[in-house]
Amino acid sequence: MMKWTHPSKLFWLLAIVIPFYLTWTFDHSLWNPDETRDAGIASEMYRNQSFVVPTLNGEVFLEKPPLYYWSCSLVYWLSGKVTAGTTRLPSALYGILGILFTFLLGRRLFNDNIGFVAGLMLATTLQYFKMSHFAMMDVSLAALVAGALYFYVIGSKVGFSVFTILAFFSKGFLGIILPGLVVIGDCILEKKPKELAKWMGVGAVFFVALAGPWLWALWQKGGRQFLEIFLIDNHWHRFFSESADHTEHFWFYYFLSFPVDFLPWSLWFIVFIKRLIQNFSEILTHRGVRFVLTWFVALFVFFTISSSKRSIYLLPLFPAGALLSAYGIGGIQSRIFQKAHVYVVSLFVFLLMVSSITVVKRLDIEKTFVPLCDVIKSNMVEGVFVGYNLNEMERGVFGFYLNSTFKNVLTQDELAQFINGHSSQKILVLVNRNKMHDMANLSGIKLEPLFAYRPEKRTRSYILYESVDRRR
Repeated sequence: MMKWTHPSKLFWLLAIVIPFYLTWTFDHSLWNPDETRDAGIASEMYRNQSFVVPTLNGEVFLEKPPLYYWSCSLVYWLSGKVTAGTTRLPSALYGILGILFTFLLGRRLFNDNIGFVAGLMLATTLQYFKMSHFAMMDVSLAALVAGALYFYVIGSKVGFSVFTILAFFSKGFLGIILPGLVVIGDCILEKKPKELAKWMGVGAVFFVALAGPWLWALWQKGGRQFLEIFLIDNHWHRFFSESADHTEHFWFYYFLSFPVDFLPWSLWFIVFIKRLIQNFSEILTHRGVRFVLTWFVALFVFFTISSSKRSIYLLPLFPAGALLSAYGIGGIQSRIFQKAHVYVVSLFVFLLMVSSITVVKRLDIEKTFVPLCDVIKSNMVEGVFVGYNLNEMERGVFGFYLNSTFKNVLTQDELAQFINGHSSQKILVLVNRNKMHDMANLSGIKLEPLFAYRPEKRTRSYILYESVDRRR
């Protein structure tokens, strides 16, 4: 069997992963409810050249920091295009970056083979691959946390601090807490309390230098209110309040979700767990295993304790899961380990063919907003567009494809006042099908259906109305 050197392993890993991850990136419109919202915010930031405070259809949106929106703006500027593909591209690139750091960690902590197989495992993991093809910041957090931990392993305090602050700009203080927990746990296990103080000290200096200016600019824009929204509402309440979003009321949520999301490699992870139980003392003598296991366990416990739970929150521990799984294969079934890249490449090719030929095109027909937006744009030439009680996802996607902000009214009275007070003869009103009965109760105002989009469906179904005879 051919003996690969380090550079060739990395070359083949990137040669396989890059084209695979660019597939599904440019060949469909915006789908996911979260990515439609984030795409709207990113395009609005770029359109307005306002890079401090993210806005959604003109309203301040501080649920997440701006790194992903900045990344999209950079891609828009470099490509000269604001499309679903260019909005999704940063997520794919962050996904590739996370795979690269997984390889580098595997090579540093174990050997070249484990790094290569772990990188391929992560690349083909169900949840990681899927989320790398949505315009969302969850994969960026996973990649940047992996990057921070790589620099910790090689002893670079500057690299660790920079990537930790970038992780902060990805998802707030979670980006600092996650690598911080791993470093604290590792320093305790390795009995290096003085080292921990040094890492924390350097990190604090870099936080003030790199994150401080943005927090100051945020305060300059909105004062104490903006800081409270970002720091309290979207950090403390989200992770520790009983009123947090995405709550799950049992401790075993992640024990059930992780094996499904980590497919098809869950069995290999179980192989590692079995080996760990059988040879606990022997395995834990390995520095690399201790570090990666600390990474996995610390993050798993943290997310389990948190009040807010979603399966995608576990993405930052997926690189650790891939490394442990690759180590389990290498230790138990060396023949499978030697040929693992062949099986993974075959899986790549199969998924690529199937997704390109059937899945993407079929899903795009069901999930796209483009035909409706085209109708709205063609009619906006002669009139004004207003949305009726549209949610975050809807405000994001229509702002993105219409390339502008628009009026979104929340009640029937607001809609009536807007129509009566507007000088345009033609006003277009977009209503979700579930709320269309409200249009029959508008006092003194007549609306005629102009276009029905997917009227037979329960979701993504809308009626576009046109005002009639208002000035006669």
